[in-house]
Amino acid sequence: MNEFLVERDGARRLVHYWYRSYRRSGILGGLDQNLDRLAGRLLEGRADGALVRISASLDSRDEVEARGRLLAFAAALEPLLAAHWPRERPSGG
Repeated sequence: MNEFLVERDGARRLVHYWYRSYRRSGILGGLDQNLDRLAGRLLEGRADGALVRISASLDSRDEVEARGRLLAFAAALEPLLAAHWPRERPSGG
């Protein structure tokens, strides 16, 4: 996953994000994303994906604690995402 420390109007947040396709998760770069889309289209007839973004406030937390909480949340969230991925329907004609 990618990580950024962002600040806006004095509020600081630690942000984690990654790209997830129907087939797999943890896609970080554009080339990897395009290869996954191509493989998904050829193997399963679908090339959809989503950007997953989670963040934690750093106002009263230390960065190491916030990172640990985000990593634990991401680890718990990731296995649940596949169950909520939309099912593709063949186009009727």
